[in-house]
Amino acid sequence: MAPKEKSELEKAKEEAELRAQKRAAEDAADQAAGGTLNASKIGKKKKKVGFANTSQHGFATGQGSETQQMRNRPILSDEHEQTQKFSSAVGETFTKTKQLEKDQSFYLSNNKGLAIVFNPHCGDLPPNSEIPVTVTIYNNVCGKFDDVITSRVKGLADIEFPVSISISGSPIRVPPNQVGLNYNTIPPTLPIPTIVAKSKPVQKTFVIKNTGIKSVQIDWKIFDQLTG
Repeated sequence: MAPKEKSELEKAKEEAELRAQKRAAEDAADQAAGGTLNASKIGKKKKKVGFANTSQHGFATGQGSETQQMRNRPILSDEHEQTQKFSSAVGETFTKTKQLEKDQSFYLSNNKGLAIVFNPHCGDLPPNSEIPVTVTIYNNVCGKFDDVITSRVKGLADIEFPVSISISGSPIRVPPNQVGLNYNTIPPTLPIPTIVAKSKPVQKTFVIKNTGIKSVQIDWKIFDQLTG
């Protein structure tokens, strides 16, 4: 009995299976060869590298503590703001003004209107020596003041110095850093723009401060500006 002839479809399936088997065998051979090659490369490149103590930390052993502290210190900090808040002349003047206002607020907190501060106010004076004493007068009220300063030395009688202080001026002050005020003039001025007749009203505001210990009455007057 003669064998049955295969159809075209069956022949195509057999050829596809043969090609798949051949491709799988080639892939298996390539993987085996690649694994052997990688193992040989790893075996050749696998080396142990040792580091000295200075190389591990990046610093010499003798300078480790000091240099490590400098390295750990932050590059940007606010340390300079406590000692050198401003470097310019205007900034230093601003700092001194703020410190003066702080001291004045402390010494005048008893609402007496006047405070006389001696620096130093006490201490030892060696024989045949002298020391300068700075006298600072803080005030927030106008008027004439008379008082007596007493100097006390252990073992000696007290010595009194009469003091007479006359303070003039105004306790009204225009606080700084107000938008719209011109501080280049004395006193500061409030510029008003030129407007046409029957236009809308123009409003501007600013703040004034009474630095005294008593109430004051303020009367506003409008006058023509003199033009040269």
